[in-house]
This record gives sequence, structure tokens and C-alpha cells, in this order.
Amino acid sequence: MATPADQQYLTDAVGPLCAPLHRSLERARSIAEAHFLEHGMNEAEDQCGITHLTRFHLRSQLRSESLGGWTLVQNRMNGQVLLRQGMLKLRMLHEWPKDGIPAPGSNEARIHYWRNPDVGLYGVEASQLVGVWALTDQDQIDIRIVRTVGKWSVGQVAKVDIDFPLSRTWDELANLEFTPSTGSIDVVLPFERDEDEGDADTARG
Repeated sequence: MATPADQQYLTDAVGPLCAPLHRSLERARSIAEAHFLEHGMNEAEDQCGITHLTRFHLRSQLRSESLGGWTLVQNRMNGQVLLRQGMLKLRMLHEWPKDGIPAPGSNEARIHYWRNPDVGLYGVEASQLVGVWALTDQDQIDIRIVRTVGKWSVGQVAKVDIDFPLSRTWDELANLEFTPSTGSIDVVLPFERDEDEGDADTARG
């Protein structure tokens, strides 16, 4: 089971990303939304395209940001946004429903990324984190960071041992109170499909 020390290590590590990630994601979403509105693409079925374009613009925006020791991994397929600091990785997904955590699906590359080792054996220094985001009712963006620890299917309980909101500032993040997880979160997600293993993302993730 993850400990408060594990959570503290990860919040300290991702702290420098608070402001630049929120700033870049909000800019990226605004640009993508404007593009679809300009071309009259405002149907519900277009939302998936907006989130996909948002991620491409997020990667572009992050290239001009100071990331506090994190680097943006280049040449990722399908617009994947992958950040790295030493052995620690953070993969930003598409927009997901509020409190949603995407299942790894059947893609082997994605399953491998989602299967973090038990913290009691290896610690969290080499974690492969997942970042999910959602648009709020106030048209702001909420970001959550999760450490997934296994495989589950769509509609099943998500397997995570660390899960926290990424605050807009590092100071706010430092003041979060950590409650250890039992390793599962009850979340039911919409249908998702797998894509190529080079990116191992879904249509929305």
C-alpha cells in the first residue's frame, strides 16, 4: 500500500508542473475549441476531435514552457504527451469524464505502462504516472494524477494506489492531505477502443 511518504515524493516531483501544465492545457483547449467553432463543428460527436487536437496543441505549448527538471519526450506517435524526470514518467491523456480513469484495454504496450510495481518492493521513484483531465462547469480544467497498478476492463474498478488532483500552484499541492488507497477506485467509464501499440492510446485517452 502506498504511504504518505510515497505521495509526498510524487507531489514534490510533479510540483513544478502545476502552473505550466494548467496554463498550457487551457491554452491548448481554447485553440482547439476555436478551430472547431470556426468551421461549424459543434456537434456532440465532434468533442472527441476537440480533445484529440487539444493534446497536439498541449505538446506544442509545453515546448515553450519551463518544466522544472521535466522534459517533453519528442517524436511520440498520435500526439502522445509524455513527460520524463529521471526514471519518473507522466503521460497526459485526452479529456475524460470527471473522476474517470481509463482502463488499459487490450493493448500490450499500454498494459505494461499501467502496471506499476508494488511500492513496498520498489518505491515510487520509477513510477509511470497517468494524467487525466476534465473540463469543469466553469470552463476551467481539472487535472488528476494517478499511479495505476494493474489491469482492469472498462466498467470495472480502476486499480490505483495513488490518486491526487494537480493543483494550479505548487504551494496548494504541497498542502494536500493524503489518504492511503486500498488499491481500487469505483469508476464506470464509457466505451473505449485501442489504437496502435506505438502510442497505445484510445480514441479519448
